[in-house]
Amino acid sequence: MVSDCEKIIKATLPSIKIAVAKALARDNIKQERIAACLGISQAAVNKYIKGKYSATLKEIVTQIKDSPEIDELAHSVETGKGARYISKKIDLFASKRIRFAITSLK
Repeated sequence: MVSDCEKIIKATLPSIKIAVAKALARDNIKQERIAACLGISQAAVNKYIKGKYSATLKEIVTQIKDSPEIDELAHSVETGKGARYISKKIDLFASKRIRFAITSLK
């Protein structure tokens, strides 16, 4: 059986990447560039933009899509920050989200 904590951890990182990919696509950034910066395939970016992902991820994306962190991540891609920088920022945001979600379970 999968615990609530495991579900949160497994859903957080993909939901952040989905939210950033969608924000960048709205700004007409090419899917290949989005994929390279987020460390995912172009096919995954295409699925994310089309909304082809689980209801759980959709719920999380809805919660975070307008957050300043998503805007900051999208801006980092648009201004040419490297994939390593973006990856670190995503990991930092993910860890904050995970801590918040797990704390709210208590």
